[in-house]
Amino acid sequence: MASKGIEKDRRSIYLACEEMDFTWKRKDVDDFELMWSEGKSIRQIGEVLNRDPDEVLVLALDRIKNRKIEERPGGALGAMA
Repeated sequence: MASKGIEKDRRSIYLACEEMDFTWKRKDVDDFELMWSEGKSIRQIGEVLNRDPDEVLVLALDRIKNRKIEERPGGALGAMA
């Protein structure tokens, strides 16, 4: 009986952004960090890396939290804004 309850709980879970890909090649992360430091926008970086801007935004959040990049004037819009 307990397994039916667990199965029911799993069906009631919503996984946000399931269609997105949050895996990155090391070179793409390095390229992202360079473009970030150059002031490129999240959208511009996404175009260069051929990635959804939302995926790039999550990478930016990760790199900021891990102190690999710093917040910057213009934020996600970059210096070009």
